[in-house]
Formats: sequence, C-alpha cells, structure tokens
Amino acid sequence: MIDAIVSRYPFLSHISASKANVPLNMILSDDLFYRMCREDGLQKVKDVIGKSLSEIESEIDAIVKEELLPGGLVCERCEELTCIAHCPNNAIEFEIRSTGIKKFRRRVYELCEGCGKCLEHCYLGDSISIEMERGQKRSILAFFFARILVECIKDEWLRRRFAIFEAKKARKILENDEWETVKIVAKDFRIKMVENGGISIHVSDFIKASTSIREDRWKLTSRQLKDGFVRITKSELIRILEERIRERLEKRIRTGNCEKILPYLREIQEELGRLRGRVKSIKFDKVDFNSFPPCMKALITDIKAGKNIPHSARFALTSFLINVGMDTEEVVSLYSSAPDFDEEKTRYQVNHIARSRGETYIPPSCSTMKTYHNCINPDNLCKKISHPLGYYSASLKFRRRRKS
Repeated sequence: MIDAIVSRYPFLSHISASKANVPLNMILSDDLFYRMCREDGLQKVKDVIGKSLSEIESEIDAIVKEELLPGGLVCERCEELTCIAHCPNNAIEFEIRSTGIKKFRRRVYELCEGCGKCLEHCYLGDSISIEMERGQKRSILAFFFARILVECIKDEWLRRRFAIFEAKKARKILENDEWETVKIVAKDFRIKMVENGGISIHVSDFIKASTSIREDRWKLTSRQLKDGFVRITKSELIRILEERIRERLEKRIRTGNCEKILPYLREIQEELGRLRGRVKSIKFDKVDFNSFPPCMKALITDIKAGKNIPHSARFALTSFLINVGMDTEEVVSLYSSAPDFDEEKTRYQVNHIARSRGETYIPPSCSTMKTYHNCINPDNLCKKISHPLGYYSASLKFRRRRKS
C-alpha cells in the first residue's frame, strides 16, 4: 500500500519507508528498468521546461485516470486489518462483526502521528500484481531522479516551475482521490484538523496558507473561528495542501555527486538555453514605468504603500526590473518602503539576480504569476501576452508609435 500511495504523492515523507529509497548508484545502473526510470525522470523535467502550464494542466486528467487505484483504498473493504498491530497510537477504529471478522471503521485523525506504519504493513502490498508494483516503483523513481536533476542544475526558475507542476498535479489527484487519502497527505504535512460536522484546521495552519494565497476569502476576518480552529471546505484543504507541496518541493535536497549524471544535465541545459534564447532577445534602452504590465505596477504600488508582498512576488518584480534595465541600487531603494526591509539582505538578493541576468533568472511567465496569485488587474493586452517582458515590449512599442 505504501508504494500505491507514494507513487501518486512521491513528495511525502513516507518515501523513506517505500521501495523508492534506492541509492543513486543503483538508479544509474545499466539495468533496463532503471534506464527507463531515468528516461522518465529526464522527460518529466523537459516537459516542465518546454510546455506551458496550460498544456501541462490539460494532461493532468489523463495522469489522474492512470495513477488512481481503480478499487480505491483497501481500508474501505479490508477484513485483514494487518495494520492495527503496528499503529503505535491505536488510531485505527474497527468493529468486530458477529462472524468474528474485524471491520475497518475509520482512522482517528487526532491520534494519528502520520508515521506511515499502517501503510507499510497493509496486506495489499502482498496482493497487487508484479506489473502494478513495477509501475508504481517506476513512477516513484522517475520523480526521485527528476528531483535530483533539478537540484543538480541549480536553476531557481526550474526549481520553482517543477514545484508548481508537481503541486498542481497532486491537487488534481487529491480532488479525485478518497477522503481517507487526503487525510493521510494532510497528516504528512502536520496540519492540525478536526472533523465535527465539517472540516476545521488550526488557526496557525490557516494563517500560514493565507499569506501565500492572495484571495479575499482567505482573510481570517471573513472566517468562522472557534476554539482556535477555522472552518474550511474539503476543496480549500486541498488548496492548502497544494501550497504546502509547492513549498516542500522548492526546498533544496541532498543529491550526492552530480558529476555522475552530466549527460542528463547537458540535455536539460540545452532545453533551458533554447527557452531563454527567446526571452534574452528582448532589449530595453530605457525604463518606462508606464509600459509596465498591471501586475508589476500593482506590486510597486503595494511596496510604496508600506505593504509586505510575498516572496514569489518579490522575485518576480526584482527579476522583471533587472531585465528591463533598472539599476540595482534603484531596485534596492524601492524595497526600502517595505516594513521588513533589510538593506544588506535586499542588496545581496538583488545583486544575485542581477549578476545572473540572461543566464538563470528571468521573470516568471504570466501563467506562473497566476499560479502564485500574483497576476493582478489584468487588462486586454494581458489576454494576448504570455510573459511580463512580452507585455512590456509590446506596450513600449505601442507607446513609441503613438508619440511618433
């Protein structure tokens, strides 16, 4: 069962308990199965680079149908209950029928520590077909190898984009998965939740989510708060999980010796080079604020008004300003109005992005801005443009033609 769950949600901490815990040397072996895993992982990264988020999202439905178990979680029909003896907190409720057979009732979320022992000792692991088991293992190892590739490339744009894709994929699967599985994933992220005529999460979990989701309905003032818990819906819980997944996948991981996978890394660098070649061709000789896209204008307005903006918005704005030709000191000066302004830290971050211009850091695309909820006040031109730099270039040309 653990591989069935992790193959769908390979970012879970339970991955250490699954067959995905395979040394890099084994993944790099000449065995045909591991070669296929590597190719799958490489293709996953290439798709993240080369396809738009809308293209990727259109493929998720097929992934959902392929990766969800047709029979559902065994807990719904299990008569073995091999998991009970291994639960350290007695978090699995059951009933004994007149026939003497135990019947699963529910997992007591409040007692569950998310250790994964029940999943490790589920009898389904001994009953699934060899073909299905290989497929699950291949899916897990492909994800594992893709993360290694992303980490070894050391490209922040690719890291964020990979995290967004996997988080969106997980959200779609969660929306179609069973409630029991959703709770398992939520527990893995240590979300404190109670079920009492509905779903409520601890206020600390809600506040953490609301800082990264820019929508009015996520303001605490518009929510029902009782005994330190905030009422939410199942879809909102899944939205929170999407953010948590993205945050987890954006964190750095240990990879070992990246020299061993240089041929794969060269292929990815070539893909990144082709992508950036299309953006680097845009040159600007003078910064024109009036030609900025609405999202960048709104972020600048917020900063000047003394508001803190999310980290994702800061990166988008900084990389945009550097790419359109703004001086680094001007960018640092802009952030001086922010309540949490730290001059030394801000200057380091801005200079880091400026030094990498044309190589690593370009502004996120419009679809990525939407994903992070940083797409603000889109206008008619936004409907025809897929990138903030493209908007700026088109707007700049239009304004110049009008002047001439």
